Amino acid sequence: MSEAEPFLEVRDLKKYYDDGGLLGGDPVKAVDGVSFDIREGETLGLVGESGCGKTTLGRTILNLETATDGEVLADDTDVTSISGRELRRWQSHAQMVFQDPDASLNDRMTVGEIIREPLDAHDWPNLAVSVADDREVAGKRVHRAEGDERRDVTIDADGGVTVREGAPLTREDLTVDADGEGVDVTLHKHASEMREDRVRSLLEQVGLREEHFYRYPHQFSGGQSQRVGIARALALEPRFLVLDEPVSALDVSVQARIINLLEDLQDELGLTFLFIAHDLSVVRHIADRVAVMYLGEVMELGPTEQVFTDPAHPYTESLLSAIPGSMVETGERITLRGTPPSPRDPPSGCRFSSRCPAKIRPDAYSVTGEHWEALDQLHSVFRARSNAEKGIVDVVKERLGVQDVSTVDELLLELFDAERDGDGGITLDMAADAAAVVYEAAELARAGDEEGAAERLDDAFGSVCSEEHPDANDVGAGRTSRCLRHREEYADPDTVIEQRYRSD
Repeated sequence: MSEAEPFLEVRDLKKYYDDGGLLGGDPVKAVDGVSFDIREGETLGLVGESGCGKTTLGRTILNLETATDGEVLADDTDVTSISGRELRRWQSHAQMVFQDPDASLNDRMTVGEIIREPLDAHDWPNLAVSVADDREVAGKRVHRAEGDERRDVTIDADGGVTVREGAPLTREDLTVDADGEGVDVTLHKHASEMREDRVRSLLEQVGLREEHFYRYPHQFSGGQSQRVGIARALALEPRFLVLDEPVSALDVSVQARIINLLEDLQDELGLTFLFIAHDLSVVRHIADRVAVMYLGEVMELGPTEQVFTDPAHPYTESLLSAIPGSMVETGERITLRGTPPSPRDPPSGCRFSSRCPAKIRPDAYSVTGEHWEALDQLHSVFRARSNAEKGIVDVVKERLGVQDVSTVDELLLELFDAERDGDGGITLDMAADAAAVVYEAAELARAGDEEGAAERLDDAFGSVCSEEHPDANDVGAGRTSRCLRHREEYADPDTVIEQRYRSD
């Protein structure tokens, strides 16, 4: 795809949720400093694990969620700061197709009413009239076209009138009276008639039949219901669609038909898509570029084929290794241990540092790869516990000095594949100096000081990845990757993963 002007510019966008409450607490950082452009006419894929912030990002771009900070620029306007008429205008240009077609449709309304609802809500149509000179435009349901707004009616210098193909009326449906002071446009077709014609045209456009106009959502299959959702999103003739996992709830054969429909509509109408999904194979098929998201941040962004065949970020490589038959030479699957940290308390350094297979490790200790992973997991558990609210039983135990021995011991046995010695203690099969640090941290945790336990592990085994937040590095060919290993002093992520996980 050739380079095109950005349709949308997202700059350091943040969306935090502060649920308040009596005890306060840190906000959920659902989207935390995301920046990218979406080019006119392209499909940008947005992928990542469930809960990483994909849907929240899409909703915040549309101003369905109020941004905490940052900008979303469209036509030089920051849509995060607009309201009233400006917001309604933006939301007529930008619409959303939801994940679950059944849940997003009102069972009490017919399909015709559902598709017509946005037309009624926005009092559609309001025709943009282009005049060759500076004369004012007057008339009901018309206004003078501004900027790069699509022209519904064009009046040339000689008084000739042209109506845009696809407009809700023809030349015969309007009268133009012009004089030296202004242009008066009179519509002879009622708004209700134009809306019904628009709905019937949309039904045909998305592959539904005229008789579906009077049916209810429960009478449709999942694929047909999603076609209704797409028709509703297209009703106001938007330029941009956020597609929030539009095929994930559908059968595979139906998925293909909906994807083909979306591609045909994009070609026909010149639409721009943000395509949110967790199915990487679907994204690879439809997207021109792809952004890989983790814990509220974009880790990698670039042309789809290059990201899929030569991933630059360790998280991207880990995701792709899970795809059966992936073209990327991933060898064995890279299994990420544990779960992502809480978005209330993400790592202060790299968001992916607690699970990264290419994490930069300190040189002071001689520890095997499996034990490094176990140390990362142990630190994550202690850190999570230190930030969790304690119940009344935990508080009483802490005040009485009762040690939580069994839970900590079970953790060490599981993570380090350790064994109990003859006295019932834990013996770690690792370098003595490293094991001594783990024993110290475990003692602190048994005494209820999980924060101290996490700090002890940090002091000994801390990584620059856990301390320094990486910038989005330019890795060439229009790609960026947020990883410290792109610096000259470190081996690149792929080399490290090859050594740690694929070497004999």
